[in-house]
Amino acid sequence: MKMEEAYQDFKDNYGQSTINPYRLWVAACTWATSSKKRSTLQNALYWRRLKEISEQAFVGEHNQQFSAFSWHIYFKQKIMPIEFESKTGKVITKYVQLPDGSTSLKSTSVMSKKEFSDYLTKCEAYATQELGVKFSEDYEFN
Repeated sequence: MKMEEAYQDFKDNYGQSTINPYRLWVAACTWATSSKKRSTLQNALYWRRLKEISEQAFVGEHNQQFSAFSWHIYFKQKIMPIEFESKTGKVITKYVQLPDGSTSLKSTSVMSKKEFSDYLTKCEAYATQELGVKFSEDYEFN
């Protein structure tokens, strides 16, 4: 599939007018591959967004800032759907049972491309609406 076709296919199926055009293009590039596993571009964008949130968000009564990793864990608890399609195509739960009977959250790396794209969009929306974060539109992933 050509990139232009992939872009249009993704936009027709999953694009929303509120999505940043650059982000839509990254998602379309990801969509063009046959794998259900999320791409390194998706992963880079996710961690870029978490870094931006960690730099801009001040929360709580003491106006604390938290690390990108802390936001990653927070979003898994708050935003990651309880059930989602994995990269193998199976619908799975976000929890894994531990030997002592307790549960922990699974890694976001088990999410399909579409599920991860939806998850990232929800994380961005939360950060924008609830935390006042303004995301960059540059194309560098440092």
